[in-house]
Amino acid sequence: MLIAKPEDSANFFKLSFDELGEVFLSGVLLTKLPAVDGPDPVTLQLGLSDLFLGTALEGLTRNSSVSIHSTSRPGRDIATFLSVLLGDLVDDALSHVGAREAKPLGEFFGSKLRTVLGYLRDGDSCDLQPAIESFEQEAEDEFGVPIFSIRVYKQKFLDAFKANVVSSVNFQEKAHEVMSSFADLSQPAVAIDKQLGFLRDYLDQRSNATGETTFSFSLSSVNFRRVIQPVEGAGGQAIMPTPLSSDAGVKAILPFVLAVKGELDINQVKITSPVQQIDAIEIQFSIRRPAVRNVLGATYCALTPEKRRLMSEAEIKVYEDMVRQLQANLCFAGKPKLEQEFAQFASWAVKQVAYCLEEPSFLKTPALNWLKSHDGVGYQRMEDDFFLPFLYERLRDKFGPLVSKKPERFGGNVDILFGDVPVELKARRGQKTALVDTLIDEKYKPTGQAASYAALTGLGCVLVLDVPTESPSATNLTACVKVVTRRFPEAQQPTSVVVFIFQCDTPRPSDAD
Repeated sequence: MLIAKPEDSANFFKLSFDELGEVFLSGVLLTKLPAVDGPDPVTLQLGLSDLFLGTALEGLTRNSSVSIHSTSRPGRDIATFLSVLLGDLVDDALSHVGAREAKPLGEFFGSKLRTVLGYLRDGDSCDLQPAIESFEQEAEDEFGVPIFSIRVYKQKFLDAFKANVVSSVNFQEKAHEVMSSFADLSQPAVAIDKQLGFLRDYLDQRSNATGETTFSFSLSSVNFRRVIQPVEGAGGQAIMPTPLSSDAGVKAILPFVLAVKGELDINQVKITSPVQQIDAIEIQFSIRRPAVRNVLGATYCALTPEKRRLMSEAEIKVYEDMVRQLQANLCFAGKPKLEQEFAQFASWAVKQVAYCLEEPSFLKTPALNWLKSHDGVGYQRMEDDFFLPFLYERLRDKFGPLVSKKPERFGGNVDILFGDVPVELKARRGQKTALVDTLIDEKYKPTGQAASYAALTGLGCVLVLDVPTESPSATNLTACVKVVTRRFPEAQQPTSVVVFIFQCDTPRPSDAD
């Protein structure tokens, strides 16, 4: 809708079924792709029950119909504009514009699906790439709506889907750019990035409130803004979006944009509103955040698809939360090499910390044996004689010459240098409480040493071996990775130090309080 009377302003934010285009429908097909690789081509099925939730189909029969406008949407917009501009002079001539007619479900949805699938097969002149090989009607459901059989080559479909999502976003941005060349630049604009920010804010609030990583949400729960301006004429006042306002149909593809970026997995997409309510539909997305399956092969937070596949959901969540904190501190601004090196080290370190919690024989038992064998020794150099060789050998074996031991930096010797990332090691023993139960901030002394070595990069790491005490404490992985921000009066950006805690102070599950 491009223009409306003030009393109809809510319609600007309603999403009609006609506005669901090729990108949305291919997103539905994306969720139907098999999780495991198999022979190509893959045959997918698409019908009314694949688009709508089961409750939305209740009460329908083969004789059910939908009420549609007799006049197209552009025609209705022109009629509203003329009515506002000329008033009574054209009202009688335009009285038929609001008429509606009934269409059988099979005719309405069959025509819509055939048109969209045709474009997905053949592409179009507006950068839509062909995504499917062929389609054909194989049957009708109990309501007389066609069920289509669709053949796709999986990788071709995924590549086309990513390209089409990007093209849709770029189209909006190009439209803004063209419109801004002749529109009043003082007018407010809502770019795609801003709309994506609203979606991220909602997902963050949901995750922070419930701790869920897999959940469903209704698209109407997410903030979406359009900039509206008044229009005056002989027929009174009307309102319309500004030239720099996003189209309402864009909202339906925003979750797919985040999926392409690698921020989440989309497990299912369903329309939850009644089938016959085609002028104002509700869409439910079922997602997993962070992305684990990552079927689109995206690199997010510098974590490549190959590394992501080797990590558990909990490990990915801890890693992404850590990297987002570092990004907020502008750690990687203009430093792509540092970001890549840190991603390699941090993804490895998170997995080691998790394994330390899970398997006592990995680090806890060797640490206890080392302490026992050195009992009575006056000065125990546990960081250098035990922890350093334990980690260095594993790092060197995996990453080769990227890892160096005890290089001289700033008049001292950093324990491990991973590319340009300085890594300090500490062994903590003889304390009454576990380190995860204490406050770790800029006053935690080891972060000062790491920050000194990170004077050029603004990023350092501390790996702490927390040796068992007399009061073991149960914990979880999120407590074992902390980002400490150290700010300096004259520095434009802070120095960030990531503390990884190898917690060897956990009790056996049967002994935990």
